Amino acid sequence: MDVLGSYGVLKRENERLHSENEELKVMVALMKENMDLRSRSSALEGDTQRGSIPGSSSLRTSGGGSGKQSILWDDTLEEGQLSRELLTKSHRTSSPLVLSALSKDAYSYYSPDKSSYQPFRVREERTRSARHGTTDLSHQEMERAVGEIAFQLDRRILSYVFLGRARLYGFTVSNIPDKIAQVSTHQLSGKVDKALRSQMTWRYTELMEKLKRLGYNPLLHPQFSEDIVNTYGILKQRPNACTTQLKGYNDPDSLRKMVIEMVPVAMLKDTLLLLSCLCYLARQDEKALFTW
Repeated sequence: MDVLGSYGVLKRENERLHSENEELKVMVALMKENMDLRSRSSALEGDTQRGSIPGSSSLRTSGGGSGKQSILWDDTLEEGQLSRELLTKSHRTSSPLVLSALSKDAYSYYSPDKSSYQPFRVREERTRSARHGTTDLSHQEMERAVGEIAFQLDRRILSYVFLGRARLYGFTVSNIPDKIAQVSTHQLSGKVDKALRSQMTWRYTELMEKLKRLGYNPLLHPQFSEDIVNTYGILKQRPNACTTQLKGYNDPDSLRKMVIEMVPVAMLKDTLLLLSCLCYLARQDEKALFTW
């Protein structure tokens, strides 16, 4: 009996360790992903700062020994400045100069190292949605998807802490401690259900400790999440089943691209962190990212 009892204890301990190991694997993967997202957002912030140079510096001339001048193209180009530059110089070609044909989305530039003109993208932000596969969604739908990320994360947290509670009206992640005290206290008698309070407190503490490992700050991100919802709104209705739209809403890469497309650089890092936390919780409960 002692041998069988010891075997049972060891088996349960092995299962527990295996479960913790799998959870740590998921956590490490998400932490690596979060670090990668932070580096990307930092790089994007640097690009934005460089892109804020006035358009007048986008065109400059360089002279060689032959006395010829060539236009050097930078990453930004101010259309009005370009028009003025061209109009103030003598027109040496037989073809008419049509400034309306110039587009800020794509130009051509001549590379001395190559024998032909190469396409040059000036405003890459305008083409990101096409490359990311989000062209089927309107601007408003993508904004609402960003707000839905924050809303779904908050609802996931609340549903876990207040397990089995159908109505969560008036509940926010910010007021969870107050709501735990309220829910565990009988309204008429004022008697406290200590067991229920202990369970909810334990679930809240456990979940916050896990999310902290991903960078979640319980003192900062609950309010930030509410601000995201108030700023961008949430999806008005659930997309039809088996549609590209629904698949996009439940694909982490598609949502990440929407966030990068819609959110200002100053808020990008924290918004991507909310998405990482939502992905982690979805993996834990083995459900879709967006649940209705």
